[in-house]
Amino acid sequence: RSSLSICHTLSRLMELQILNMAGNDLCLIHAAPNQSVQELKESIQTVTNVPAREQKLLRGSEVLRNCTLLKDVDTFCGLTMVNNSSHWLADIAEDWHRLRKAPQNVKNDRETVSGALRQSQGQ
Repeated sequence: RSSLSICHTLSRLMELQILNMAGNDLCLIHAAPNQSVQELKESIQTVTNVPAREQKLLRGSEVLRNCTLLKDVDTFCGLTMVNNSSHWLADIAEDWHRLRKAPQNVKNDRETVSGALRQSQGQ
């Protein structure tokens, strides 16, 4: 399942549905085809509070370069937004105490916090 897909184009703006890795909606972004991947990441940051520098956008297994223009990306095949903070997920899965030192955007992730609570077993 893709994590970024074009729903439709209105007045030369693309309407991009941004999903998390679990396939849940994060936000809807309107972007011009001549915008760069970096500008898309900045728009995603504005809505999700995930810093642009911590985002990766993938097309299949290919990481999109920040300078790539959206018009040059085949978004119909699907793009995935990956948070570079995903190493925190592995750390927290190993030891739930590490959630205390995680950045705020990781602490705001419902699935991560739920997993840490399950792992803590009420401690």
